[in-house]
Amino acid sequence: MAEKQVWLAQSAYERVQRELVELLRRRSADAGGSAAEMSRGDGADPSTDQQVLTARRDRENRIRKLQELLQNPVVGEDPPDDGVAEPGMVLTVRYEEDQETETFLLAHSEDGAYPPELMICSPDSPLGRALPGREQGATVRYTLPNGHAMEVTLISAAPYRPDDWSPTAAAASRPAHEDAAAISGSDEVVGRNCRGSAVAAGTSSPHS
Repeated sequence: MAEKQVWLAQSAYERVQRELVELLRRRSADAGGSAAEMSRGDGADPSTDQQVLTARRDRENRIRKLQELLQNPVVGEDPPDDGVAEPGMVLTVRYEEDQETETFLLAHSEDGAYPPELMICSPDSPLGRALPGREQGATVRYTLPNGHAMEVTLISAAPYRPDDWSPTAAAASRPAHEDAAAISGSDEVVGRNCRGSAVAAGTSSPHS
């Protein structure tokens, strides 16, 4: 089976590399500190020990995730600002079914390279496969795994620039149905995936 490749913008690739280097540096520093503590035989609060172990386990999981990501990436130049949809672009679309708009980054959500507040649409999803190559103003039709047909109009397409992204921008991109669910505590909205990101068969809602 071919190894899965993940597309990364050059800026995201460099950021992932920097994060991995820093995490490995911290791991090395912690290893030296632990050896010194053991040689002194210092006692410690059990609750503090547990917190340290949890933090280190989380760090190891993150290191493993980043190493897997960097094994076989497809690293592309940041896309041109030409209004044409492609991976690495922040897209705003209007769902013709209810006239609701949504803004998201067209990229793999599992890459761990983008802010968690940023909504993601996978290039492997039905919508993600329908959008590349489309220009602003184009209307595209795609079908979800459950057979539900959807139409969206591409309102805008701009290169993703990490320095320009902020939680405020992320909040502005969140559609109204997500805000309502967040306020009510509903579990209808899961994660930060766009409505057209469903890739598995059996999806029952066009909002998946």
